[in-house]
Amino acid sequence: MFLSANNIVELTGLLLAIVFLINDKNKIWRAQILFLIAVCIIELTGRYYRIIIQQNNSWIYNLYLLLETGFVSAVFYTFFEDYIKGRLYIIAVVLLFIIVYTKEVVSHGITKFNVNSDTLLSVHFCICSLLYYYQLLKSEGYEQLSKLPSFWWVNGVFFFYFGSVACDLFFYQLFSIPNNLRSDIYAILNLLLYSCWSYSFLCRYQQRKRLS
Repeated sequence: MFLSANNIVELTGLLLAIVFLINDKNKIWRAQILFLIAVCIIELTGRYYRIIIQQNNSWIYNLYLLLETGFVSAVFYTFFEDYIKGRLYIIAVVLLFIIVYTKEVVSHGITKFNVNSDTLLSVHFCICSLLYYYQLLKSEGYEQLSKLPSFWWVNGVFFFYFGSVACDLFFYQLFSIPNNLRSDIYAILNLLLYSCWSYSFLCRYQQRKRLS
């Protein structure tokens, strides 16, 4: 079967994003649809290279790191509307990421995966998530978390990238366990991400309905 479990989860997330966000007037929420389209194309292309024509696909995911950095950082930037320090942090780390990414590409080329850039990105998004939670705790306004779109969107990011950091830290140890178990770990992380994101799309849709 060409489609993996991850592909099915991502395509489902895209479908739900289209259903719930297509008429959203907020550009960053509507841009989620374009981002997920790009994710699905990249993942399917990467799988095609690896399985069908059996060629190196690392360069595809290196390019994806740039898209991932830009979009997820942009979403956090909008969530930190009243948190200037959070926004400054995002700008600083994105600049650092560009430096690390460039050094890796110059060092070993685009065809070898940028592990350091990927790890930096995962840590960055974990910290962004913690800063969001801190901002939420410090807020004087009342928010019903079960219906707050940004909260569930950030939850998905935190679960996925915290798990990714853990996998990066134990990268070589993971090779001592069966390959299917390693795949299952990443599949669970992906499922957590898209489950939280899909629920955030629903919450955003309901939020728009309440305000209209």
